Amino acid sequence: MEKEIPPQLQELVKRAVRCFYEPLAWVAIDLLVIFKCLSKTDLLHLMALDNGSEQENEKSKRELDSHLRTMRKDKLIEEEIHRIPSTEPVVNGVKPKDKIVYAYYINYGYFVDILRFRLLKMEKK
Repeated sequence: MEKEIPPQLQELVKRAVRCFYEPLAWVAIDLLVIFKCLSKTDLLHLMALDNGSEQENEKSKRELDSHLRTMRKDKLIEEEIHRIPSTEPVVNGVKPKDKIVYAYYINYGYFVDILRFRLLKMEKK
């Protein structure tokens, strides 16, 4: 059974991210609050960053990767790696590669601890 996240905690997460990060990160966090866990592909699609030309899509993907990497480094979001076995047949004794999917989610308990730590550091300065 999935544990329900209190709306106040969800709002705290949204507001905290708006204090420290850029708008693209805000949208990513808002989507993670709504959907709980999303792959990078789903994030790109929901943020409508995959609708342009191939070059624009690659730039958008790099920019999103940068924000996700920063938020992961700051421990605001967590990443899970899922390996999906290939359904393609073996050809000439060569097995096709499995697909790797990166999924992101918010660990709310850890998020609150990180926020407390940041506020404590700000008070000491």
